[in-house]
Amino acid sequence: MEELKQIIDNKCAEFKGLKIYTGWFYDFAEMLLQQGYTQKQISNILEQIMSNDCMENMSGKGMMKYFGNVQSSIDNEKAFFDYTKSKLDTQHLEYLKKGLQYAVQEAKNVGNFIDAFIKYVVITNFEDLQLQYKDQTSEHWEQMLVSCCLGDFALSTMLCEAESDKIYFDELHTRKNLTGTKIGAVLFKGLFKKIHHEFPDRDLYTLRLKKDNEGAKRFYERMGGTVYDYGNESQFGVVYKKENLKELSEKDVAPPTLYPSRKEEFLNSLKVDITNKEQDPFPSDEDISKKMDISDKFYSFDMDDIDKKIKIPKLTKNGEQLYLYRRSIRNRQLGSSNSRIDSQYFILNNSGQIVGRVPVSVLEPYSLSMDYWIKDEFQGQGIGTVVLEEIIRQIYDGKEFDGIDCISAKFPDANKTSIQNIKLEISDDNEASIKIAMKNGFKKAGERYYSLTLNDFIERNQERVE
Repeated sequence: MEELKQIIDNKCAEFKGLKIYTGWFYDFAEMLLQQGYTQKQISNILEQIMSNDCMENMSGKGMMKYFGNVQSSIDNEKAFFDYTKSKLDTQHLEYLKKGLQYAVQEAKNVGNFIDAFIKYVVITNFEDLQLQYKDQTSEHWEQMLVSCCLGDFALSTMLCEAESDKIYFDELHTRKNLTGTKIGAVLFKGLFKKIHHEFPDRDLYTLRLKKDNEGAKRFYERMGGTVYDYGNESQFGVVYKKENLKELSEKDVAPPTLYPSRKEEFLNSLKVDITNKEQDPFPSDEDISKKMDISDKFYSFDMDDIDKKIKIPKLTKNGEQLYLYRRSIRNRQLGSSNSRIDSQYFILNNSGQIVGRVPVSVLEPYSLSMDYWIKDEFQGQGIGTVVLEEIIRQIYDGKEFDGIDCISAKFPDANKTSIQNIKLEISDDNEASIKIAMKNGFKKAGERYYSLTLNDFIERNQERVE
C-alpha cells in the first residue's frame, strides 16, 4: 500500500494550487487491494482516477479540501467506503469489476471516475437509501437537517425549520454529478411523510429560489409543489399544501437504471415496433464492456473516445469476423515542437473481445509509424494479416486519417497533403510478423522496421488488378 500511496502523493503534488484531500484515492486503492487486485492493476486504475480532467473536475465537486467544513467532508468520504466495503463482503467480485467498467464509461458524463463509481453504487443499491434527521431538539423540533444516505454516506441534504403556522425548507442540495438518480425524490417522499405525521396542520414551503433556475423549478413541480410569485423580481417560491402531503408521501419512486435508453423509451411511447430493426453490424457496447479489463491500460478504452468503427471485409483463416475501433487522437498540433499525432486501433472479434491493438503515430505530414500486438491466446489465427491489410487500405486508398487528407491511390495526382510512407516496427527475431509484413508489401528499411511507400502500394494494387 505504501507504494500506491507514493504514486497518489506524486500525482497530487502536480496540483499545487489545490488543497487536495487524498483520502478518496487512498481508500479507493485500499479497497481494490483488499479485493485481490494487484499493485500493477491498481496503478493502472489510479491513472484513470487521477487523470488531469478528473482531478480538475473533482476540485469543483466538493471532493477536495479547499472550502466548507473539512472534517464533515472527510467523514462523509469514509462513510462511502465503509458502506461499499460492507456490500463487497456479501457480493461476488464481479460486482466490483462491473462497477469499474461502468465508471470508465460514465466518467465523461459525470466528470470524474470516482463520482461515476459512486453513481454505480447508488443505482445498484437504490433500495438501501434512507433518510437521516439531525439537530432535532425535541419531539416537535424547531430546526432539522434532513439527509438522504447510503449507510452514513450523505448524498443530498436540506435544512428545515418549524414555524408557527408552516414548515420552511431551504433549497435541496444534492451531491454534484448525481442528479437524475432519484435521490431528491426519495428525500421528499420521506420528508412529506414526516411532516404529515408530526405537523399535519402545516404547509411545507420555501422561498428565495432563483427564477432562472428552470431545472429546480421543474423538479419541485414534479414533486407535487405549486410554484408562486411573491413579489421578488429574481426569486420564486414553492408550496406543498398540507392536505396533499399524505398522498405525495405514498407515491412510488421508480428506481433509476444504469444504462437508460431514451431513444428506446421514445420509440416505445409511440408504440413503434422496433423488434424488426436491422441488426447492428458491430458487437454491442454491453458485450464489449463485460469482456474488457479496465485495469489493463493497453487493452481497454472508453467508448466515448472511439471516433471510428470499421467492419473488416476479409475474414480470418478461421472464418472469424473482426472489427477495428479507432480511438480519438491526442494532439493535432502539426508543425509545432509537439507535432506527434497518436491514435490506436483496437482489434475486436465478433463476441466483443479485444484481441489486439495497432498503435499508429503520424510523425510528420508525410510519414506514419505503426506496430501491432496480438494477444498470446489469439495468435496463429491470421488476425495480423487481415488487420494490417485493412488499415493500410484505409490509409492509402483515399480515406481520411485523423484530419490528414491522404492522396487517393485512385487519383495520385490530387493536390492534397498525404501520408506517403508507412513504417512498421518489427523486431528482427519476430519471423511471423516479418512474414505478414512482407505479404502486405513491406520491405526492410532499417533495423527493427519495415516500410511501405504510397508508390509501392499503388504498383502492388495495379499488379493485382492485372
